[in-house]
Amino acid sequence: MSSFVPAMRALVELALAHPDGAATASAFDHVFQFEVDGERDLFLQAQGGRITVEEGDSGLDWKIRDWQRVTCLHTSAAVLREAIAGQRLLAEAFFAGELGFAASRAAGRHADATVEGSLAPWLYSLFRLAHEQAGRVGYEQIISEIEHGSRA
Repeated sequence: MSSFVPAMRALVELALAHPDGAATASAFDHVFQFEVDGERDLFLQAQGGRITVEEGDSGLDWKIRDWQRVTCLHTSAAVLREAIAGQRLLAEAFFAGELGFAASRAAGRHADATVEGSLAPWLYSLFRLAHEQAGRVGYEQIISEIEHGSRA
């Protein structure tokens, strides 16, 4: 199993527990296929307000046939590890040339720029919600430990 599958599942769980998680999850039905250097592929699928993370190839052809349903991301293990841990923003990695989004299709007069242009920010938001929720949960745990005397 890819070392990132459990971490990505935990990230999704945190994002969905965030007060804005359900609304974010239901914004799109889409697949993000991750190609991570030196690791097995994995994919994140958002559908009907649910988000799942699975190892392997999604089976969708992101280059031609299934461009409307899947976006491929390419990065290194170090960048993805830092992004999951909240040490790096995906947008920073993108602008540094360390995270690539495969173009899902050529621009044309029938392209819906609002949808195509919203997929990357949606993924960025998912990571942000998870990190906010992790901070919230951590803070609540510390307060509980202080109240119960288990933290000095």
